[in-house]
Amino acid sequence: MLRSAVQCGQLAGKVKSDLRGHMSGAFWPRHGPPTAGQSPCRLVRMIKDILRKNGFEVCGEAEDGAQAVDRYKELRPNIVTMDITMPKMDGIGAVREIKKFDPQAKIVMCSAMGQQAMVVDAIQAGAADFIVKPFQTDRVVEALRKALRS
Repeated sequence: MLRSAVQCGQLAGKVKSDLRGHMSGAFWPRHGPPTAGQSPCRLVRMIKDILRKNGFEVCGEAEDGAQAVDRYKELRPNIVTMDITMPKMDGIGAVREIKKFDPQAKIVMCSAMGQQAMVVDAIQAGAADFIVKPFQTDRVVEALRKALRS
């Protein structure tokens, strides 16, 4: 079953896509500056809706990078979507820590326009792919499938 962890509330759903058998996790900051004219919680709802509509079960959330690492260790999702900008530990630091714990972890980073240098750092830290806000459903699903195949 696809399982995903997302910030701002938990959500569970049935798997219905060709990604069956995988868990997905998404870790996002609850607070922080709006990105692309949208609040962090609105962006979280958007990513949760995309995940759910494409067969993922959202299995957990994290409010910051340090909690994302702990939640990954607890939930062991098959794939994670994570914001780059988070309190306590940023997404890049969280990727490094998760990859130390599980070198096979599949992580897709989410970035705002203009964060190209940070995206490069995230990929070098071990992220499999990235998506840019505002989210486009096809690109999110494509990035998740690519990461799951890697």
